[in-house]
Amino acid sequence: MEAPALAPVLGKMQYPVPAGDIAALVAEIRCRADIQYHPAGTCKMGPRHGPQAVLAQHLRVHGTVGLRAVDASIMPALVTGNTNAPTIMIARMLCSRQKKSTRRVRFTAYCRAS
Repeated sequence: MEAPALAPVLGKMQYPVPAGDIAALVAEIRCRADIQYHPAGTCKMGPRHGPQAVLAQHLRVHGTVGLRAVDASIMPALVTGNTNAPTIMIARMLCSRQKKSTRRVRFTAYCRAS
């Protein structure tokens, strides 16, 4: 990139880091690096007093009544594709299970039959 033939088209460096300064390069990458993935795996499922578990069986949120988590956060690991379709599938499965339940459940707009 430092060849004289490229000089007219290069322009100025966006994030100048001294050449050969590995520590500065690592610091610059750590400062500017970001992921572009949707959050997943942030709501661990497990027993109420389990380590870091926020969800009980059937996606119930510990310590609440009638609240469930139905989004990509319940996935134990990030899927290799977009999280939209798996999240819709999780929501549909929970809705189907709730509709078959004998308990009365109030469904939101996100949990309606198609």
